[in-house]
Amino acid sequence: MGKKRELLRLVRKPAFQRLPRTKIVETLLEVHLFAGFPATIEGFFQLRQLIKSPSSGQKRITPRERRRKGIGLCRRIYGRNFERLMQNLDSLNPELSGWVLEDGYGKVLARPGLGIVERELIAVAILAAQGWRRQLNSHVRGALNLGVRPQEIKEIGHIIAHYAQTRRLRMFEKTVNEAVAGLRRLKTS
Repeated sequence: MGKKRELLRLVRKPAFQRLPRTKIVETLLEVHLFAGFPATIEGFFQLRQLIKSPSSGQKRITPRERRRKGIGLCRRIYGRNFERLMQNLDSLNPELSGWVLEDGYGKVLARPGLGIVERELIAVAILAAQGWRRQLNSHVRGALNLGVRPQEIKEIGHIIAHYAQTRRLRMFEKTVNEAVAGLRRLKTS
């Protein structure tokens, strides 16, 4: 019950009220990738108390189009690490890379309504708050590849500090610092 109260308190703040409805809806739809459908469904129940029809109004796209968009977006985010990412996912389960490309990147992250930088920063915040270090590392690197400044990523720590456990906040800071150091090493080599 505490999480529901916290969510309601957050969405009633004036700063939240000024956000475009499309950005709120798109953020909630993205949440399911990193926090699951229960969190997304609960978020929409809470949002419905404030917005009568929290629909995105987006048209559906074909699986082929989702895959094409997903591959393009994933390549853009991961750059020269794209092939290695696909190999790693395939080694875990051959279907996983297809799901990640079609559903994660093509169906959700490639949607209009939020920019890719906004979406990567949302992913970073959710993954840090939940303590998923491996995926956090990938999305921090993805944000850096997209040109997000390290300081912008580190500011997420101030936001999640109110919601995340201390050990997760330390893990976030360590992950960001390692990703930034790795990127600097790549640029100097």
